Amino acid sequence: MLQLLREIHPGWALLLGIPAAAAISAWALQIACEFCTVQRPKFWHAVAIVVVGALTNVSLRYFLPLMGFQSAFATETIAGLITTAMVIVVGVGTGPFTAVTIVVVQMTLCAVIYTGLAWLANPN
Repeated sequence: MLQLLREIHPGWALLLGIPAAAAISAWALQIACEFCTVQRPKFWHAVAIVVVGALTNVSLRYFLPLMGFQSAFATETIAGLITTAMVIVVGVGTGPFTAVTIVVVQMTLCAVIYTGLAWLANPN
């Protein structure tokens, strides 16, 4: 399987990988909402929340250095966490502290899924 992954053209990997990552992240968002006892969004609404959150973080990564902020833990991690939480506050309709908890649970679920897929891809 690892050999198969190495032979995939990068364009195909992006074409197939980005929608798969958005779908997995939306699924993790639904599970995180259930974990935090918030009414979970429908799947396509969760996909829209994930896409808006991703676009917000990409623009944040682009504009913060232009505004003079240095690359550091706070600007790259904490600011991304806060902006993603604010997208969830607007998209799901919950409070800011619950949204931060939802983001942390979602990140943990996505990390577990990624680690599992990486473990399956490694033949050793």
